[in-house]
Amino acid sequence: MNQWKIKSFICRSYDQINRGEDYNDIKPVLHIGFLNFTLFKESPQFYAKYKIMNTENHIVYSDNLELRVLDLTHIELATEEDREYHIDYWATLFKTKTWEELKMLAKKNEYIEEATKTIFRMSADDMIRKRCRDREDYYSDLRSYEKAVAAAVAEKDAAVAEKDAAVAEKNAAIAEKNAAIAEKDAEISEKELEIEMLRKQLTELKNNKL
Repeated sequence: MNQWKIKSFICRSYDQINRGEDYNDIKPVLHIGFLNFTLFKESPQFYAKYKIMNTENHIVYSDNLELRVLDLTHIELATEEDREYHIDYWATLFKTKTWEELKMLAKKNEYIEEATKTIFRMSADDMIRKRCRDREDYYSDLRSYEKAVAAAVAEKDAAVAEKDAAVAEKNAAIAEKNAAIAEKDAEISEKELEIEMLRKQLTELKNNKL
């Protein structure tokens, strides 16, 4: 978040009245920015307050609009006043990376303990939603996997059925050829019998003439 975004956010929040309403009804707006970088590197400051003021005599134009910036990278620059109000301690809350670090902070401050519980509840809700999404994704992937397996099995079954049909067709063709061969063999056998009978008859005729 840079200074342009900060100014944009606070101006949007300050524009809170509707058409026809009195400008005196505008409520003060205090924007607190927690930054993980130094906003003005030439003048680093842990906790800074900004108001609209006259640049010559430093008279504040209005207290209704105020910017406060907390630089998490310069906690060591916290003033005595910052430490007195435990602002530096709260800053460490945003620097923690694990639940263990957060629990250690909570043991030392009851307000941070309460904040930790709130963060945990909010995170728990997020984790529950994430688990629900993960579960939906799991069943969606499972259904897709089952459909893919079923399609693959059906494709294989179709290929096997096609091969079986081709084999059956070949077997039928072979059977038909065998039947044709058997029929020809039968015809040959029949002709051989006829020839044998004719030979016998010829032999008998020859014997009778003698």
